[in-house]
Amino acid sequence: MSTISNVFLIAFSLSLDAFALAASYGLLGISKKKALFTATTVGIFHFLMPYVGSLLGNFLFDYVYIKPKIIVFLVFFCLSINMFISFFDKDKKTNYLNLIEIILFAFSVSIDSFSVGLTLNYIASKLLLSLITFSIISFSMTVIGFILGKYAGNALKKYSYLIGGALLLFYSLLVLTK
Repeated sequence: MSTISNVFLIAFSLSLDAFALAASYGLLGISKKKALFTATTVGIFHFLMPYVGSLLGNFLFDYVYIKPKIIVFLVFFCLSINMFISFFDKDKKTNYLNLIEIILFAFSVSIDSFSVGLTLNYIASKLLLSLITFSIISFSMTVIGFILGKYAGNALKKYSYLIGGALLLFYSLLVLTK
């Protein structure tokens, strides 16, 4: 699998939780201005979190002998399990967004990007291009989530976790076979 397709697959998978959460908030009739501000914040966090993760990853791989392939597998495998758990979680609650909640929204859907950042230099050769791709796709998926959530209902939220978990599980297993 080429680097470009890896980055897009990862970016799409990481953005599905933002999509799912945005879809659930879309049900509440969030204003367009607040939806765009939230999506922009998510995009910024999906740029910064993997960047910080990559800085830490460079340090770890320089001073600790661990095969990056194993770390990549573990990160993506754990993320996929988390998404599968979210699929079965029936007690998720949402409410309207204020500034603090928007920041928490962006942080919570971007924390997995931090862990991906730990291995990003191993996965992709062009860090800045990867970060920009993560940011644009997460912004777009968040906007789409708000729009579709407004019209499609809760079913989208539930199945996006299942799809994202399956994609991350597939990718984690693919890394092991390289």
